[in-house]
Amino acid sequence: MGKTENYLKQLFVIVVIAMFAFASIFSTSIVVSANSEVDLGEVTTNNLPSDAVITQNDDRITEITYMENGGVYTTSIDKELEKMYLEYNGIKYEMIVEAFESDIENEESKFLGHLVNIETGKIIEFEDLHNSKSEIGITPSFAWVAPLAMPVLTKALELLLVGASMIYVANSSFVIASEATQMTSKYKENYFAAWIYYPNHTNSKDSYVVIGQGISSGEAEARLMVGQSTFARTEALAKSIFKSLDRGPEQHGPFPDFLPHYHGKVPNENKPGQNISSNGHSWYLGNIWK
Repeated sequence: MGKTENYLKQLFVIVVIAMFAFASIFSTSIVVSANSEVDLGEVTTNNLPSDAVITQNDDRITEITYMENGGVYTTSIDKELEKMYLEYNGIKYEMIVEAFESDIENEESKFLGHLVNIETGKIIEFEDLHNSKSEIGITPSFAWVAPLAMPVLTKALELLLVGASMIYVANSSFVIASEATQMTSKYKENYFAAWIYYPNHTNSKDSYVVIGQGISSGEAEARLMVGQSTFARTEALAKSIFKSLDRGPEQHGPFPDFLPHYHGKVPNENKPGQNISSNGHSWYLGNIWK
């Protein structure tokens, strides 16, 4: 990274912090009242990158501004309308996430969906952004979307997930583990769809447990049968979803990014009447980290 780019990045962060020194913010490590006056120079988060600043946070909007390859981007979430946006150079896009996939073996996460240009209505599929190897290398058929590319989109969604503690997927929401009460109060079910989120715009191996909509015990078992994960209201429910336990409870890092969980056997979908060990996690809210 050149000296000029470093200087611009540092200057941008300093200017934004100065502008919003008394803005109301939410941090995943420090909870601040939306109405309180907070000096951003004194309040930090362990999860947001150093070049990302929460420039607005209230009951409806969370807005985060950051730099990527010399460009200034703004990502925001409207919690009342349940919509997410990405803005660059005066062009604003709605980010519509249709699915979220987590590959535990390769430690990767993938969002599926599309962007909508608010002004023109043009639609860009997330997959099309893979055609670009960088923010300035867009293929000609998608020249009008430059300088967006998959790394920018992925970072934008991650900042919403970490900074706003939620993103919206297929007309539902999922939250980071520290905000699990949002989901347990919203749904009546005892089990919830859950994933590991791996940030893939950096080389970081950090990960987050994210919790989605409520599901039935049958749906929870079905997820575990195909190696996906669940979140349960209680430890007892987390254990009882299995036919037998292989191991647990275990927790691979500090709360709230990591949660205690069990592993165990579930019905083998290919061999009726037999059980098989699941690769999925059955998480619950707690902290056994030592």
